[in-house]
Amino acid sequence: MLSRPEKMNAITTAMNTEAIFLFEQVDRDPSVSAVIYTADPASKVFCAGADLDGGWATSGAGNKPSASVQAVKSAVAAHRDGGGVLSVAISRCRKPVIAAINGTAVGGGVTPTLACDMRVVSADAKIGFVFARRGIVPEGCSSYYLTRLVGIGQANEWVMTGRLFKATEAAGTGLFNYILPRSEVVGKAHALAREIVDNCSPSSVTLSKFMLAKQLDVSSP
Repeated sequence: MLSRPEKMNAITTAMNTEAIFLFEQVDRDPSVSAVIYTADPASKVFCAGADLDGGWATSGAGNKPSASVQAVKSAVAAHRDGGGVLSVAISRCRKPVIAAINGTAVGGGVTPTLACDMRVVSADAKIGFVFARRGIVPEGCSSYYLTRLVGIGQANEWVMTGRLFKATEAAGTGLFNYILPRSEVVGKAHALAREIVDNCSPSSVTLSKFMLAKQLDVSSP
């Protein structure tokens, strides 16, 4: 659960690291059957994205003026943004992961949810892939997931304009499984998780999850 309401749940490096650790732990924990990724209901938004006011640290050879050209190239080649590491951790989790987006989610606040298996969103939420308006590019593996969820045309519009749009505008695009009143979002996520846990084989769910995901990247059956 994202819980930093005084900063609109903006993600810091520490929060991102903790989330990655959490998904790695629940992946191995036999007592966990499903995961719900959501925000503190006391918060006004789901997540305002990465904390760019000093909470999101950068590191690497590329930041050192004395670094050699080869060192910089190596650092760039090896680099994955923190949001990307989180998205990979979510996608690798063998348990069903359901995002309960109970409020506005923009930038790095929405991209990790794309790696989740299902997404339930508040009808009054605003969504934004705002990177172009910040002079940066999509992070968190969102360029991979977004096109697969909604198609290249819709992804291009949202990413190239960087505009905020109402969650209801995304109805029928494949971005969300359910668009509901805010008070029902977390409950619906719990109901989906309970339906899986109570009625399905954990092994079957895990294997099916990875089989379906794998088919997105193959050229034939």
